[in-house]
Amino acid sequence: ILNTTIRPFPWDPGSKLKLLSFGSNLLFIGFLIFTLFNRRKLNGKEKIILSYFIIAAFVTLLLIGWTTPILGAIVRYKIAAELFILIGLSIVLKPLKNA
Repeated sequence: ILNTTIRPFPWDPGSKLKLLSFGSNLLFIGFLIFTLFNRRKLNGKEKIILSYFIIAAFVTLLLIGWTTPILGAIVRYKIAAELFILIGLSIVLKPLKNA
């Protein structure tokens, strides 16, 4: 899971393009933390949908991590799992209030 969620690290060997992926991972983690602090209470149906997205992302990340040895391919393949997580986070996030 660590291999597919956080890598590539800046000190990993390869081209400088890995820094863009690392920056994307940092933004993704930042959005996760922001959502944890700004979440709302979910009803039963929303909890079921959220659990589906979490389980689907977890299984996808596990399969990618087990079967893909190349870091560049991991960066490409994990987009599906990130989409599951982003949709799940957007369900949990509080709506913005009109100022």
